[in-house]
Amino acid sequence: MRVGSLVTYVGEWIPHVFPEDKTREPRYGIVIEIDMYSQGTNVCVYWTDAEYSYWHEEYELSIVSE
Repeated sequence: MRVGSLVTYVGEWIPHVFPEDKTREPRYGIVIEIDMYSQGTNVCVYWTDAEYSYWHEEYELSIVSE
């Protein structure tokens, strides 16, 4: 995973990021920043559906295209 990667969200539903129907799939986003020095939520993704960026842990994301 790197900045510019297209990802989909595979973690638990986050109501304030994905306010619509939680069963709607897939959710696509673009990685805009990776913090290599932090533990936990170190990947910032811009979610195109929500028009919002949010920090995630890597295990919550699946790479569609690098």
